[in-house]
Amino acid sequence: MIKNNFNPVPANTDFERIRTDVYNAGGTIGSELQASGGLAPELSASDMFSGLEMPSTLNLSLFDFPRQDSTNNLITDRIEWAEKVADRYDEHDAIVVALGTDTAAESGAYLTMIFRDTLNRPVTLLSANDPRKELGGDFRNQIENA
Repeated sequence: MIKNNFNPVPANTDFERIRTDVYNAGGTIGSELQASGGLAPELSASDMFSGLEMPSTLNLSLFDFPRQDSTNNLITDRIEWAEKVADRYDEHDAIVVALGTDTAAESGAYLTMIFRDTLNRPVTLLSANDPRKELGGDFRNQIENA
């Protein structure tokens, strides 16, 4: 059950470090190109951020949900994401959910309905059209700008 009694005041009093929870739910942004030419959601959240320059003001906590093609995400998956966000609500200042572009709008709508007016932290849905190793792809830009 998702609790709806969130504290409206951010728990973080260290304004120089932004505690950000990153949840990896698969999709192209967490995929690797396969020999067959297709994509498979194989990257962990740690793999996604490996080797990238992140601002020193960020304190990232990385989490992985079962990685799968985003078109296979069910309402039960989105409820699991929301429960994890709710469980850690006082532990973060911002939330990033990495998922597939095919279902980003649907996932955003579900999270909005689940939390309604109770979530007082920014939530960013992070997707990419290209996998990490695609030359000239948008992966790096999407990660660094989230």
